[in-house]
Formats: sequence, structure tokens, C-alpha cells
Amino acid sequence: MDTGRGKPRGESPEATVHAPQVDHGLARLVTVYCEHGHKAAQINPLFPGQALLDTVPEIQALVQTLQGPFTTTGLLNMGKEEASLEEVLAYLNHIYCGPISIETAQLQSQEERDWFARRFEELKKETFTTEERKHLSKLLLESQFDHFLATKFATVKRYGGEGAESMMGFFHELLKLSAYGGISDIIIGMPHRGRLNLLTGLLQLPPEVHGDQRNADRAGLGDEPSLSLSRREMAGDWGKEEFRGVGWGIHLIVNNQLGYHHSGGERGRSSLYSSDIVQWGHNELGEPFFTNPVMYKIIRARKSIPDTYAEHLIASGLMTQRRVSDIKTSYYSKLNDHLANAAPVQPPATNLQARWQG
Repeated sequence: MDTGRGKPRGESPEATVHAPQVDHGLARLVTVYCEHGHKAAQINPLFPGQALLDTVPEIQALVQTLQGPFTTTGLLNMGKEEASLEEVLAYLNHIYCGPISIETAQLQSQEERDWFARRFEELKKETFTTEERKHLSKLLLESQFDHFLATKFATVKRYGGEGAESMMGFFHELLKLSAYGGISDIIIGMPHRGRLNLLTGLLQLPPEVHGDQRNADRAGLGDEPSLSLSRREMAGDWGKEEFRGVGWGIHLIVNNQLGYHHSGGERGRSSLYSSDIVQWGHNELGEPFFTNPVMYKIIRARKSIPDTYAEHLIASGLMTQRRVSDIKTSYYSKLNDHLANAAPVQPPATNLQARWQG
């Protein structure tokens, strides 16, 4: 059986002559975790999944037969050359079954799969600095324009970004690295959910000019109608019911786990993830509590992502409650000023300008 890990990762055939002896049972265990770890990843905050050891029979068999200690050089980036079976399992669960995971089975080349897994292990060891954590918290707290709209226009239908505020961290990093890489122009194909938060928050577009589509275009957000097929040239953020896998670029899929008219995300597609195939649409009432009251009872009992992350930093001693309150107060004060300026703003009309001569 080809374990896919018969030689240390990244080593050339010549280098393996002097490489340490690889335990093929351990190599297979690492491969199975790389292939199946995502199935047990803690990526659903509402319903934690089962441990991988309980769902993949091959792992159970390997754990029963393997005996350490193991030489990990070339197989795992554990930072130590020797580890026990318990240490290896703890490491693999941390890497592949945590809140971030990867799926590599679709990659045709073993070299690509090994590179992806190795790079992922390296990235999992990277941490934010204190200033980066503070900046991210401020960015999240200042990306809640839809909450402001809910208090000022309670009866107006809106597509809020609640639960997906962390996308702002994704966009911040994407734009920063793009600038460092010499990219001068980015087109973002943005769905309606979370669009206003991105415009007013990270992209700093004044709320009073949102009605002028040309301003949104200048900000780099092309129009993204639901279920449109004209996305081949766009990179960006997708609603989980809209992704088709077409085009090129970087795709961020926001999965709110249901499409409003069916009871669960897994029923809206024929595969495991919302990145695999397009799902059904949703009704225009936009009230998921009607179709899945159990799930949304859990959701409504949870605090928002910005508040949860801020509380985490407060508990870690990196921020104070006073600082969090000041950020919120300043942000809402700024939005109130923009609201006061919105009345005299009259964006030029771009349609229905011709007179009927009938």
C-alpha cells in the first residue's frame, strides 16, 4: 500500500539515502489524518462533531497496533525528533481537527498534497502579535454597520453579516498581502450579506453615498446578484448557496448553514461542504427562524463574534473593557454623524430618466 509518506516530506530521492528510517505505520497514520481530519474539525460552532478516532476505523486499527516512541523527522513538524503515540495523536488532532482544517484529497499530485500539508503545519504554528490581535478586534468591532441599521430602521429588510464578521480579518490580510505583492487592482464579487459592513468598515466608504453604485464600483465591489453566473473574472466572497467553483482567484464562502426554505445546510447539497456544489436558493422573507427554530435558538443565545473575540482579549489581559466600550462609542458616534449628513445627499439618478412619449 502506498502510504504517501514513504519518504520524508520535501526530500529528493538522493537525500533519502541518508534520511532516518521512516516508520511506515506512523506515515500511514499521518496520511489518514491529513485525508480525513477535516471531517472531525471543530468548524461548526453550533454542533461539535465526533472525534476522528471514533469515526475512521483505520485510525482505530493503527492506534491499536502502533507502538512508540517514533522518529518524527521528515513526517511531522513537531519541533522534536522523537515522540510517543499520545504526543503524535495530540499533535495531529491539533493540526487537522481544530477550528481550521484542510482537505487535500482532490489534489492529484502526491507532491502537492505533501507540500500543502507541510505548509499548513507551519502556518498553524504562527501566531498574531499583541498589536495584531488588538487591531483585529478593533476591525471587527467597527464592522457592524448592519447592527446600527437594525436600531435605526428596525422594520426595513436587510441582509446582515451577523456570524460572519470574521471575514473582515480575511479581507484585511488579503488586501495587505496583495499590496505587498505588487497587486494594484482587486475586483471583489461580493454577495449582499455582509456587503455593507465591508464597505463602511474596512473599505471606509461613507454610508451616505451607498446609494450611488458608482461609489461601490470605485471601492472595488462589483455588483453580485444572487445566483448570477457572471463571476468568472471575480475573486472574492460568496454566499454559500451561490458557489459553483467557476473562475479563478480566491474564494471566501460564508456558510450560514441553511438556505431559509430547507431545514439544514446538509440537505441543500449533495456533498459535505458548501464549497463543493451550488445549493438551493432562499425565500425573500429572509427569516431562518421559521425553517430551523432549533438551530436559531442556539444562535440567538450566542454572543457576536466581535464581542466574543474582545472578551477573549480582555481575559488574556491584552485589552480592557473600557477600551472596547470606547471603540464602540466612537464607531456609533461616527455612524450617527454620517446619518445626519445622509438627508441632503442626493446621488445622481442613473435610470428611469427618459420620458414616455406615447
